[in-house]
Amino acid sequence: SALADVLQRATPLPVAPVAEPIAVEAGHVYVVPPDRQLAIADGLLVLDEIEDERTRRAPIDHFFRSLAEAYGEQAV
Repeated sequence: SALADVLQRATPLPVAPVAEPIAVEAGHVYVVPPDRQLAIADGLLVLDEIEDERTRRAPIDHFFRSLAEAYGEQAV
């Protein structure tokens, strides 16, 4: 996906594709590959497999659930 390059031209913030677990840094934009979904665990962004291709995708729900599991009320 060329999304990281497109976004980098549109923002002064560093844009990084997530390919392996990466520490979250303030002021950064992270791009997820189209065949994965993002989660957070132990302060790291991690890629998860998409569980079932036939179901409706809701990657933001998956990420927010992992955020809530990791940080509870502190996630807000």
